[in-house]
Amino acid sequence: MFASDWHLALAACGITFTIYKYVEWKGAKKEWGDGMRGLALSTAQYSLMKVEDKDPHPKNWRPQLLICLSTHWSKELLDLRAMSMLNLAAQLKVWRGCTLRIFAIGDNDPTKNEEIRKGLQKYIYMLRIDADVFMVELLDTEVSDEVVEKTAELEKQQQKLESIRNQIRRSRSRESGFINDAYNNDDTITSRKQLKL
Repeated sequence: MFASDWHLALAACGITFTIYKYVEWKGAKKEWGDGMRGLALSTAQYSLMKVEDKDPHPKNWRPQLLICLSTHWSKELLDLRAMSMLNLAAQLKVWRGCTLRIFAIGDNDPTKNEEIRKGLQKYIYMLRIDADVFMVELLDTEVSDEVVEKTAELEKQQQKLESIRNQIRRSRSRESGFINDAYNNDDTITSRKQLKL
């Protein structure tokens, strides 16, 4: 600016200095914060306000896949369908970058569980599936009192329902017996014979 016209450059510097001193004298009443962070927050707020309560487009759908497999693990017996399902889950495009976690239910023997976990981890590694294997031990003592109570209540309700069904069957059989008795009554038989004549 000074090279082109030094008079205008001095005027611009003076105006800038005046504005600086005015703002310093009045004091800043608002803290604007970091500019980029504020821009990101306002963009996020705008995007959230624009979200509609419609079904998402199929290309934006991100499936959550839960595979429940029941298989017996041994060196001789290996269920290939289970491994095929795990391989399929690993090949989904949507899951790129996601971690696959495998939970296997084991026995009370920790050494056997560790052996099963290592074997399963090795086999999954051979299939080139990136997954974490966890063994879950289910003990008989883990059944809580609440579960026992709910099961007992359910059994009582089943018994009540069965008794109601039996009563309905008995009442229907009695009604059908009354109807058959009335239908086969002597008066009705003679009246039917008279109608035919």
